[in-house]
Amino acid sequence: MLNINAGHSQELLNNCPVLKGYVTLVQYIRRYRKQGKSPAEAAGQASETFWTDGEKSGGIF
Repeated sequence: MLNINAGHSQELLNNCPVLKGYVTLVQYIRRYRKQGKSPAEAAGQASETFWTDGEKSGGIF
């Protein structure tokens, strides 16, 4: 079993951009939920942040 949470299994995440993107999105959702946003609000804001950060970095993580 592998832990794919942020900060774990870095080699795997570096070799699988789709999985790394998923982990990043989940990390954003958790951050916004801790700020008190509803699940829907957190997911929406996380999605916006994910795409904005991806564009800034020249592509999806």
